[in-house]
Amino acid sequence: EALHEYIRNEYKKEDRRPQYDREFPTAANLEFSNGRTALEVRERFCNMYPEGEKAWEAFATKKKDAMAECAAKITLVME
Repeated sequence: EALHEYIRNEYKKEDRRPQYDREFPTAANLEFSNGRTALEVRERFCNMYPEGEKAWEAFATKKKDAMAECAAKITLVME
């Protein structure tokens, strides 16, 4: 949710609208075509500016940690 909040707030910035409108006619947080494509669009949007890179990195770390936790739980169930 923090990543979507960053994107929503960033997409509203008037001084960056021309660039966003060209590259992202729809806000990146509203891209739901499929999992991989949606993540790629969000990452590309976030990597346009340093503060976005930080937001993306925080999301990627949180996702990685959640995946590791799920893998550990699945391993326990399978044993």
